[in-house]
Amino acid sequence: MDFNYLTASEMAAASGFLLNEQLPMLEALDETRALVPGLRKAHVGVLEVVGAGSGEAADAALTQQLSTLDAQHDALVRAIYFGIESAIHTTRATDGPDTGEAQSLEQVRDALFPEGLSATVRPYLVEAGMATCTVAQLSPAVRAVLEGVPAYGNRTMLELVLRWGEVGGQLGRLLQTRTQGEAMAADLPTINQARAIWKQKFSTLEVVLGSVDGHEREVAALLLTLSSAVEAAVARAKSRKATAKSAESAAAAAPAAPSGGSA
Repeated sequence: MDFNYLTASEMAAASGFLLNEQLPMLEALDETRALVPGLRKAHVGVLEVVGAGSGEAADAALTQQLSTLDAQHDALVRAIYFGIESAIHTTRATDGPDTGEAQSLEQVRDALFPEGLSATVRPYLVEAGMATCTVAQLSPAVRAVLEGVPAYGNRTMLELVLRWGEVGGQLGRLLQTRTQGEAMAADLPTINQARAIWKQKFSTLEVVLGSVDGHEREVAALLLTLSSAVEAAVARAKSRKATAKSAESAAAAAPAAPSGGSA
């Protein structure tokens, strides 16, 4: 399970249910009984930061910003990839299947996205690195090819590629902010430290439950508590991403304001 989607409040809710209503199940299993003290400590950790308001709002805002930037990154990748693909097919349709221009466009497409659209499903850090490094290494020849490919909205493909690099840079800087927050040491754990400890302890619980022989009902109930929390958090993240994409599409489809000027 990917616990990264859970906020500290959601972690506290899930572990609170496990350590209260489902505690008899945890203590009844030989494999999980010894884990209870560590699970309880991790639970108290997230409760403390949530109760103290230690960065919960900032963590939620950071997660929202990352989700919005990721949606924009993915939209740019698709716009660039399919825009170049369209130019390739148009060139072959009008000039023949083996034109040098089509081959040049294919080379540019593959240089930008060696693994195709999988660039949209990488971890945030990988997406940020790929975008910034690729754009930084654009040769004059590649820039010239991209400059000659039109894009929707009276833009060029080069403009979209440069914007892709900018968004990747923003994504990377935001991730650096999160990493710096996670590295901060304090007597009271920061939100990120508490979440990291919780993820470690409850990931261990997940692995141990997967190795339990028998006790199918208890194991299924305990795993369901964790998986339900993760599924709900993932659904919320997807909803935020879809909302951001819809807003972006609506903005792109809106007619441009007429420019002023004298006749």
